[in-house]
Amino acid sequence: MSTTKTTTIDLPGAFADWFGQTALVAGQDDSDPDCLATRQAYEAGTRRRHGRSYSVRVTASPAVLRLLAEYGRYLRECNADSGVPSELAAANKVIERANKGLLELGEEPYRV
Repeated sequence: MSTTKTTTIDLPGAFADWFGQTALVAGQDDSDPDCLATRQAYEAGTRRRHGRSYSVRVTASPAVLRLLAEYGRYLRECNADSGVPSELAAANKVIERANKGLLELGEEPYRV
Protein backbone atom coordinates (compact mmCIF):
# COMPACT_ATOMS: atom_id res chain seq x y z
CA MET A 1 0.00 0.00 0.00
CA SER A 2 1.49 3.35 -0.99
CA THR A 3 0.78 6.52 0.89
CA THR A 4 0.55 9.93 -0.69
CA LYS A 5 2.92 12.54 0.67
CA THR A 6 1.19 15.59 2.09
CA THR A 7 2.02 18.89 3.73
CA THR A 8 -0.02 21.80 5.02
CA ILE A 9 -0.45 25.16 3.33
CA ASP A 10 -2.16 28.30 4.59
CA LEU A 11 -4.36 29.97 1.99
CA PRO A 12 -4.75 33.71 2.65
CA GLY A 13 -8.30 34.89 3.26
CA ALA A 14 -8.39 37.01 0.10
CA PHE A 15 -7.52 33.93 -1.96
CA ALA A 16 -9.93 31.72 0.00
CA ASP A 17 -12.77 34.21 -0.55
CA TRP A 18 -12.15 34.16 -4.31
CA PHE A 19 -11.39 30.42 -4.54
CA GLY A 20 -14.55 29.56 -2.60
CA GLN A 21 -16.59 31.01 -5.48
CA THR A 22 -14.95 28.93 -8.23
CA ALA A 23 -16.52 26.09 -10.19
CA LEU A 24 -13.94 23.74 -8.68
CA VAL A 25 -15.14 24.38 -5.12
CA ALA A 26 -18.76 24.16 -6.30
CA GLY A 27 -17.98 20.58 -7.36
CA GLN A 28 -18.43 21.19 -11.07
CA ASP A 29 -15.01 19.69 -11.85
CA ASP A 30 -15.29 16.59 -9.64
CA SER A 31 -14.86 14.27 -12.64
CA ASP A 32 -11.16 15.20 -12.53
CA PRO A 33 -9.47 13.39 -9.61
CA ASP A 34 -7.09 16.28 -8.88
CA CYS A 35 -9.95 18.79 -8.84
CA LEU A 36 -11.96 16.54 -6.53
CA ALA A 37 -8.97 16.12 -4.20
CA THR A 38 -8.41 19.89 -4.16
CA ARG A 39 -12.07 20.60 -3.37
CA GLN A 40 -12.04 18.02 -0.58
CA ALA A 41 -8.80 19.41 0.87
CA TYR A 42 -10.23 22.94 0.81
CA GLU A 43 -13.52 21.89 2.40
CA ALA A 44 -11.67 19.96 5.11
CA GLY A 45 -9.41 22.95 5.79
CA THR A 46 -9.34 24.78 9.08
CA ARG A 47 -10.20 28.47 9.18
CA ARG A 48 -7.66 30.36 11.31
CA ARG A 49 -8.13 33.94 12.53
CA HIS A 50 -5.23 36.41 12.38
CA GLY A 51 -6.47 39.66 13.90
CA ARG A 52 -8.83 41.12 11.30
CA SER A 53 -7.87 38.62 8.60
CA TYR A 54 -7.96 34.85 8.31
CA SER A 55 -6.46 31.95 6.43
CA VAL A 56 -7.56 28.43 5.58
CA ARG A 57 -5.06 25.70 6.44
CA VAL A 58 -5.34 22.70 4.14
CA THR A 59 -3.51 19.40 3.96
CA ALA A 60 -2.32 19.02 0.39
CA SER A 61 -0.73 16.39 -1.82
CA PRO A 62 1.64 17.43 -4.62
CA ALA A 63 -1.25 17.36 -7.11
CA VAL A 64 -3.35 19.62 -4.87
CA LEU A 65 -0.41 22.00 -4.38
CA ARG A 66 0.09 22.27 -8.14
CA LEU A 67 -3.58 22.98 -8.72
CA LEU A 68 -3.65 25.62 -5.98
CA ALA A 69 -0.60 27.25 -7.58
CA GLU A 70 -2.38 27.17 -10.95
CA TYR A 71 -5.39 28.91 -9.44
CA GLY A 72 -3.04 31.41 -7.82
CA ARG A 73 -1.49 32.11 -11.22
CA TYR A 74 -4.94 32.53 -12.74
CA LEU A 75 -6.02 34.94 -10.00
CA ARG A 76 -2.79 36.90 -10.43
CA GLU A 77 -3.30 37.18 -14.18
CA CYS A 78 -6.92 38.28 -13.70
CA ASN A 79 -5.77 41.03 -11.33
CA ALA A 80 -2.65 42.13 -13.19
CA ASP A 81 -4.09 45.39 -14.52
CA SER A 82 -7.11 46.40 -12.51
CA GLY A 83 -7.46 43.88 -9.74
CA VAL A 84 -7.82 44.04 -6.02
CA PRO A 85 -4.38 44.49 -4.42
CA SER A 86 -5.17 42.06 -1.59
CA GLU A 87 -6.13 39.35 -4.10
CA LEU A 88 -2.94 39.93 -6.09
CA ALA A 89 -0.82 39.66 -2.95
CA ALA A 90 -2.75 36.56 -1.85
CA ALA A 91 -2.27 34.92 -5.25
CA ASN A 92 1.49 35.45 -5.02
CA LYS A 93 1.53 33.97 -1.51
CA VAL A 94 -0.37 30.88 -2.66
CA ILE A 95 2.10 30.27 -5.49
CA GLU A 96 5.05 30.79 -3.14
CA ARG A 97 3.62 28.54 -0.41
CA ALA A 98 2.59 25.82 -2.86
CA ASN A 99 6.10 25.77 -4.31
CA LYS A 100 7.62 25.63 -0.83
CA GLY A 101 5.36 22.67 -0.04
CA LEU A 102 6.30 20.91 -3.27
CA LEU A 103 10.00 21.32 -2.48
CA GLU A 104 9.44 20.02 1.07
CA LEU A 105 7.87 16.90 -0.46
CA GLY A 106 10.80 16.43 -2.84
CA GLU A 107 8.78 17.49 -5.88
CA GLU A 108 9.52 19.92 -8.68
CA PRO A 109 8.06 23.39 -8.07
CA TYR A 110 5.20 24.71 -10.14
CA ARG A 111 6.49 26.70 -13.10
CA VAL A 112 4.68 29.99 -13.48
